[in-house]
This record gives sequence, structure tokens and C-alpha cells, in this order.
Amino acid sequence: MTHTALTSHQRKAARVAGVALLLMALLAPIAFFTVLEPIRTAGDAAAQVNALRASGTMFQVSIVIFLTVAVLDVLVAWALHGIFSREQSQLSLLTAWFRLVYTALLLVATASLIDAQTLLQSPVQGSPHWNLLLQHDLNRFFTTFNFGLGVFGCHLVCLGYLMMRARLFPGFLGALIVIAGLGYLADTLGTLMIPQYDLNVASVTFIGEVLLIGWLIWFGWKRPGRGAETHPSY
Repeated sequence: MTHTALTSHQRKAARVAGVALLLMALLAPIAFFTVLEPIRTAGDAAAQVNALRASGTMFQVSIVIFLTVAVLDVLVAWALHGIFSREQSQLSLLTAWFRLVYTALLLVATASLIDAQTLLQSPVQGSPHWNLLLQHDLNRFFTTFNFGLGVFGCHLVCLGYLMMRARLFPGFLGALIVIAGLGYLADTLGTLMIPQYDLNVASVTFIGEVLLIGWLIWFGWKRPGRGAETHPSY
């Protein structure tokens, strides 16, 4: 199945989405895997507190990163809707709303990290009760974040289907995005339904997300071919 040409407005939206997704792909792993994942796997409440303190200012940096990612997510939701709304307006809007709901959950999760940072600055520290409060904030972040990834998976499933319906991108790329979304959904449902779930399906199915970044950037800056539409906006 061949894809149709993008208009100039769609190309601008593709550039915004591609660059924003690239920045997110570079920033988010720093906050999650470098800072928060070692804290989560440290053990009991006291061990998590020690790991949190050992992270130093990087914990504060992770908060800033997640807030930045939330802003970028809003840009991506707007840009992707700008790409697909002419061909599939209702489905495009649903896809954008799924991403915005995920962004809202990300902000709620980040608020838990801010609460944990506030506890770290409390003059009363070190008691078992204080340790449990800090662990509660951290657990609340991971629970909310995991649920948010399920919503993000719904966004990707809709986006992949949208890509295949709108015919603006190759069909195989849309299929890979659907698979990536199903990976997030599998991990979220597994975590909610299976005690001590330790699989990470999304780490295997993410390839479509990487290809999407490259494709968006490519089409955003690629010169339109002869006969391509060049409408500035709609």
C-alpha cells in the first residue's frame, strides 16, 4: 500500500513530533533507569531511602526531566493530530486524547516524586514511619506510572491503526506501532494481575517507536516531490 504526500503543514507537524519524540527518548531513560529503577529495586523501605539519598541531585533532575517530558508529550499529541486530522479526524482526536490522559497520569506520578523530595527536606527524618512514608510516595509513583503506560499503549494501538488507515506512512510501520502498544498493555496488565510480574514485553516490542521517530524526522525535512500538496494550513 502506497502512502500519500504530506502537505506543508503536516510536514511541520512531523518535524515537531519527531524532534519532541527524539528528546523524550534521550531524556526519559536517564530519569527512569539511571535514577528511579535502582531505588525501586533496592529492597525494603530503609534500603530505598539510602538509595534515594545516594542518588543526590539526580533525583531532583529526574523530576525536572519528567516535567519536561510531559510538556513534550503535549506537543507530540498536538503534532500527531495535525498530521492525521485531515484524513481521519475522529480517530486522530481519540489518539491525541489517549496521549493527553497518559500525560496527565505522568504529572500525577511526578507529583509523588515531588512529595518524596519534600520529605527528604523534612527536619524529622530517619524514623521507621518516615521511611514508610517515603516508600509510599515512591510506590505511588511506580503504580501510577505503570498504569499510565497502559494508557500510552492504547495511544500507540490507536496511532498504529490510524497510520494504516490514513496511508500517510508505510503500513508495516503502523503495524509495528500497534505491536509496541500491545507490549505496553501486556506489561501493565501483567503487573496488575500477576504478583511479582517481572517480564518487560515493551523492551522487545519498542522497535516501531524508534522507526517512527526516524520516519517523522525524514518526512518532516524531506523535500516534497512533484505534485505533492503544499497547503500551509487547514
